[in-house]
Amino acid sequence: MIKQTKRLSKKLLSAVLIFSLASGLTATPWRVMTVSAATSSKSDVVGEISGDEMTQTTENNSSGKSSSGSSSSSSNSSSNNSSSSSNSTPAEKTVITYDISHSPNISVTEISSTAESVKIPDTVRGSNDKTYFVTSIESNAFSNSRSVKDLEIGNNVETIGSNAFSSSNGLEKVKLGSRVRTIGAGAFQNCVRLNSVTFGDSVETIGKHAFANNESLTSVSLGNRVTSIGPGAFINNYSLSSLTLGDSISNIDRNAFRNDVSLKSVTLPASLTRLSSGVFYGDTHLTSVTFGNRISVIGEKAFTDTGITSLVIPDSVTDIRESTFRRCYYLTSLTLGSGVRNIAPNAFRGDQFLTTVTVNTTSLSGVGWKAFGGISHSAEFSITAPKPVFKAEVALIKASSLPNSVIFTRVKVNN
Repeated sequence: MIKQTKRLSKKLLSAVLIFSLASGLTATPWRVMTVSAATSSKSDVVGEISGDEMTQTTENNSSGKSSSGSSSSSSNSSSNNSSSSSNSTPAEKTVITYDISHSPNISVTEISSTAESVKIPDTVRGSNDKTYFVTSIESNAFSNSRSVKDLEIGNNVETIGSNAFSSSNGLEKVKLGSRVRTIGAGAFQNCVRLNSVTFGDSVETIGKHAFANNESLTSVSLGNRVTSIGPGAFINNYSLSSLTLGDSISNIDRNAFRNDVSLKSVTLPASLTRLSSGVFYGDTHLTSVTFGNRISVIGEKAFTDTGITSLVIPDSVTDIRESTFRRCYYLTSLTLGSGVRNIAPNAFRGDQFLTTVTVNTTSLSGVGWKAFGGISHSAEFSITAPKPVFKAEVALIKASSLPNSVIFTRVKVNN
């Protein structure tokens, strides 16, 4: 009876000690203290505060049990301890550090994790029992991660800083919170296994190279609040085959979708007013492009080396820049809208199978050198214009250097 009482006393003392450690009640004088808890009970995870910094630690093994819980194995014999140790599973640990200097809104400054799944929380309860709102993720917070496959960003985050998750080579799936408005430059670039991104409805701006070089990404669907896509935002996404653009985009910057060789069709929204240089350069399987009716400028090399087969330039376009549709070897039919005034040098150069060109503009004032150089020798231009205008436009086009065999036909204007 006395032995049993002593054994029970030892077990009770061990349980009290484990509870004290898990509750952060020790008096260890660390600058930044952490609290460990199972990921299945995230509401119990408390961020420890030191000055303007708060650190939150979540730790669990692969079975979902907390590391502190799994350490309370029976100590009846040394052999049992040895067996328990050999069968233990390495703990998955996530440490998130926050800047709380602008509380109650706080920002993530660093994330370190060995887990496969990480969620940036909506709120964090501090060791002072206050609730903090996680509203931003700072630059380079999580770059070069190897273990995390699944990332979910909380619904209070509004800004993701530059290079925040860049070169996270293990990352496969990202879900952005419903309030994310700005995705910074290079935020998810070089995530070579990233194949799925869910964009929230609040995204407005996508920065330079934000999703560049993500060769496994297959689909992008942007919401109706996106107004601007930065330079090279989705460049070199070789597997990207589906692209949906929202109704509020006014500018797509240079090289935004360059070398996305699996992309087959694009519908540009009515809100788009300017397409910058090289946006779809090198998209060799892009066969179909539909323009909105507000675009006025199509930039240099915007569609160079694409697979477009038929092209209608809307009436809103005034300028077609240099080499815009150069080396579109499969282009056979082209219609120029009524607003086109200037066609820059080399604009359609090398489109060797272009045989039908319909010109609906009566305002053509400039055609650059070799704008139609290298098109089919059997090409025919049909120009809808009064006779004086017809003659002037034929002279402009011929002066750009065309094969002598090209035919010009005037279509009478209906008055």
